[in-house]
Amino acid sequence: MFESEKNQRRVGRFAWVMAWVGLVVGQMHALSRFATAAGKEDLELPLTAVWAEPATDLLAPLLTWAGYWSRAAASRARHGVSRVQDRSVLPGA
Repeated sequence: MFESEKNQRRVGRFAWVMAWVGLVVGQMHALSRFATAAGKEDLELPLTAVWAEPATDLLAPLLTWAGYWSRAAASRARHGVSRVQDRSVLPGA
């Protein structure tokens, strides 16, 4: 199957593309985790907050399903999630 040079190149390209996709999707997963009760405290770490807060503002429509691309919408979404989390009642908490 991988004896031909063409197939080897194809597999190599696919591996590179999937590595980059994994890098991007992994960071988006982390950003969505920060909006949960369990991940909220991760934003207290200075290095995490440095990249996560601007990225959340920029990518808010992908993370919040917002209808338009704006910093105001991202900010409202992030604060709305915080308000909901503050009111949430977790078992055993």
